[in-house]
Amino acid sequence: MPQFTYKAYNQQGKQVKGSIEAESVKAARQQLRDDLMFPTDVVESKEKSIMHLDIGDLFFKRTMPIQDLILLTRQLGTLVAAGVPLERSLNMISQQADNAIMRDTVSAIRTSVSEGMSFSKALRSSSRKFPNEFIASIEAGEESGNMDKVLERLADDIEEGNRTRQALTSAMVYPAVMVFVAIAIIVLLMVYVVPQVTEVFASQNQDLPQLTKFLIGTSDFLRNYGLIILLALLVFVVAFNYALRKKENRLAFDKFLMRVPVIGRWIMMSIISRWARSLGLLIAGGVPTIKAMQISVGNISNTYIAGLLHEVNKNVSEGMNINKALKKAKVFPNFLVYMVDTGEQSGNLDQMLVKCAEYYSQILQTATQSMLKIFEPLLILAMGGIVLVIVLAILMPIFQINQLVL
Repeated sequence: MPQFTYKAYNQQGKQVKGSIEAESVKAARQQLRDDLMFPTDVVESKEKSIMHLDIGDLFFKRTMPIQDLILLTRQLGTLVAAGVPLERSLNMISQQADNAIMRDTVSAIRTSVSEGMSFSKALRSSSRKFPNEFIASIEAGEESGNMDKVLERLADDIEEGNRTRQALTSAMVYPAVMVFVAIAIIVLLMVYVVPQVTEVFASQNQDLPQLTKFLIGTSDFLRNYGLIILLALLVFVVAFNYALRKKENRLAFDKFLMRVPVIGRWIMMSIISRWARSLGLLIAGGVPTIKAMQISVGNISNTYIAGLLHEVNKNVSEGMNINKALKKAKVFPNFLVYMVDTGEQSGNLDQMLVKCAEYYSQILQTATQSMLKIFEPLLILAMGGIVLVIVLAILMPIFQINQLVL
């Protein structure tokens, strides 16, 4: 008899997990209901060898791939706007899905919806993790009856955020490759080429220039201690990441990053863009402002800024205007405070937040491109300078030998 793994809620409202034997998925769900449990996810167990175990499934709940999320949201919004019932829409999407992740995830959500669970709860209990603001917006759409508009707005927002991330990633690829190639060339010269050339000078017993001696010493150091240095760096990275697990260390490091002139400004623009877009989307979807602010802070990875935003949320919940709470924190840009103030006074806070997010997203991309335009020629000059020093250090003894011969 087939075995199924399940997730369900018991009579106390707590989620439980386990396995059960039944003839089919339907029979397994009915058996769980007979045991006074409400199943949310029932999947047939498949035996896997150690070589085929999915580490992601063993240790954490995996996030829904961004491209699949965009496709699901866009297709579902179109179908719902056309008047197709939600369950049927999900069924159509799952049947037309090109990949197993999309097909299995949507199929499981459809099954939960067909059993009476709301769409937002089905998303929350899915084996794939959906963004908190996504689920909250869906929940608000269910309550307001504007699911089609919410889905359309979500799709637009996710696509815009994805375009921004892709633009920044693409801009960073070329410099990263240049740095890697530069380091590889320099190490190759110092570890393999320089020692072969210096053997010739050693056999001549001549007094070498200081630059050549320095080059030989550096080459010998890298050959003798290069592996040790590499291992030491690896240990440092592991130890540093482990130290950041402590809240106080993480807070101190994040606070330090915000004070670094260029990096701090770059991080702040990135945080504001994401926070404002998320908050504007949630408010536009009908989520209460306080709840929307709490959800938006959950997406901030910098613990220092997240702590300040938690303080902003606390002040707002006590009756303070959002713009005054932001201004009180004394770290957020005046433009953000001004835009929020304008939105609160005009009653269009969601629109002002989205415009603010677009502004900082554009500024972030422009700043990144400008920085890279400066960085690339500097990197080329630095690499050329190092190679020039190596070449001069090799040629100077040769010139000395030629002068002695003459």
